[in-house]
Amino acid sequence: MEKAVICYRGEVLEAWEHEDGWTVRLGELEAASRYLDLALAALLDDGERVHQLAARLLAEFTGTGSVRADEPVAI
Repeated sequence: MEKAVICYRGEVLEAWEHEDGWTVRLGELEAASRYLDLALAALLDDGERVHQLAARLLAEFTGTGSVRADEPVAI
């Protein structure tokens, strides 16, 4: 299984795609949804950044790494 990994507030934020959608994990917390941004919204208390984090994870997942942000993209 291929995972995308970025740093979020000093912790490892992981995402991976499966048949029915996406699963995201931050530490011991995990959430799943058909859509990556909804899985992130269920997991995180940072509604303003959910779409930005989803874009960063997708960029990491596809290997483009072209999304700019104020935090490191990969660990």
